Amino acid sequence: MRTALRTILRRACKDESGNFALMFGAASSVLVVAVGMAVNYAQLTMTRSNLLNALDAAVTSTARDITTGVIKETDARKMVLAFLGANAETGFADPGTLSLDALNLDKTTNRLSARASVE
Repeated sequence: MRTALRTILRRACKDESGNFALMFGAASSVLVVAVGMAVNYAQLTMTRSNLLNALDAAVTSTARDITTGVIKETDARKMVLAFLGANAETGFADPGTLSLDALNLDKTTNRLSARASVE
């Protein structure tokens, strides 16, 4: 049995007629995984950039509205969420996946800061 297995293995190692197909199969599976990871990373980067742009616009507009007296400080969270929801149409968030994690209004430094996330 051992000698027959050795003979078959030896014959398979010497035969080079199917090496291209085997190497193409091994290389293409690695290439498909790498392309999939690259697409996933590009989508993640685009989502992060769009979320940051929308959050920046929402905080800037809300801070302007507070300082000009258009809205009260207690309505700041509602306004930021409204701006984020309106800007979510750029494709970075499905309905119900966007959340405003933190909103801080510091009266001593006159700063409004926020942190948001999307699933």
